[in-house]
Amino acid sequence: MECSLEDRGVRAYANLLPEIEVGELLGEGKRSHVYQAQFEGQDAVLKLYKKKYADKYRERYGVCIAEFEFKRNQSFYEHPHLRRYTVKPLAVFPGDGTNQSAFIQGLAPGRPMLEVMAELGFLPEETFQAGLDLVAHARRAGIHDLDINDGNVNVHKTDEGWLPVIYDFNIMPQYLFPTNPFIALGFKLKLKDRSYRDLRSVRGWRMRGLEIEKENKQRSIRS
Repeated sequence: MECSLEDRGVRAYANLLPEIEVGELLGEGKRSHVYQAQFEGQDAVLKLYKKKYADKYRERYGVCIAEFEFKRNQSFYEHPHLRRYTVKPLAVFPGDGTNQSAFIQGLAPGRPMLEVMAELGFLPEETFQAGLDLVAHARRAGIHDLDINDGNVNVHKTDEGWLPVIYDFNIMPQYLFPTNPFIALGFKLKLKDRSYRDLRSVRGWRMRGLEIEKENKQRSIRS
């Protein structure tokens, strides 16, 4: 059976870089396939970007998608207040004519936010407040469009309660490349905040938590 492009890409990196041990496929996002990995003795993930999006970022935005995400993750991780909310970027491989672009980062602790909310029956208040906190600090640091919808964030239990962990940094900020003239005008006139989508996502966490609470109450009444 012929190997998929992604399988061939993973094998190529495993052969080229002995320090990477590639494990099972963890999932598939819009722009990449994500594999469990070990890198220099650390639990990690290998993001192998789809050619369609690697080409799009190079041709439309003038960047290598792997380097773009690495630098965004690095900026977030190196911020003294934001480090607690993310994972460490470990290595980046821009790719060439033979191998796909790839990015290695630390394995995110905890579990998917939606899974934890479903188990608890609500969104913990400390999670919501931490989301507002990370957006505020990222905004002041000039880091926008973090792709933090409730299906794209982990949460882990700490002494402070359930805190979010973000790991996806490959969305191109909208203020750099507005999707239409009205959004561009909003940014130009400062009618639209550069982090408006991040704040909307965190508010979405709360709305989803309230929906889960409502569903549980209705289920309890019926039973």
